[in-house]
Amino acid sequence: MFKVGRKVLFCFFFVIILSSIPVYAETVFVYIEKGDMVLNNGINDDAVLWITRIEDGIMDTLFDSGHIVFSNDSGRNQIGDFEVLNQLAKSGGAAILVSAVLNLKISDDAMVISGEYKVYNLFTDDIIFTNNYVFNDPLQKRNSIEDKLFSAGKSVGKQIESTL
Repeated sequence: MFKVGRKVLFCFFFVIILSSIPVYAETVFVYIEKGDMVLNNGINDDAVLWITRIEDGIMDTLFDSGHIVFSNDSGRNQIGDFEVLNQLAKSGGAAILVSAVLNLKISDDAMVISGEYKVYNLFTDDIIFTNNYVFNDPLQKRNSIEDKLFSAGKSVGKQIESTL
């Protein structure tokens, strides 16, 4: 017959056991709602881009921490209604819904990014966590708005990740 060494048998069973352990990554749906936008006269309202940038920051952080993350392109598709968001998230297989509001105030020399976010457990439809965020930054150049929104999104994403 065929002789198998102890090390080979051990490795075989070790691989079988490891492959049977489920790897758990929560699926997260991210939605950003447009809040108040107060802009200096020289700045165009690029809310679609700005919402997308903060959404990207949140999603990058959650993805980097091992979550499966998706959105419905919040910048272009403003929904707002929880029941619609809930169904949309569940239809994509999400267990967690992150819903946030982006408020933005841009003056000649400063930018204030603020809002509120809520994290929902979609199995129970309960709020896991809610919090406000505020980032007040000097505005050195106009093209840095998107970068600052992305950084703010990453910071919010870290706060959200700590609750999951």
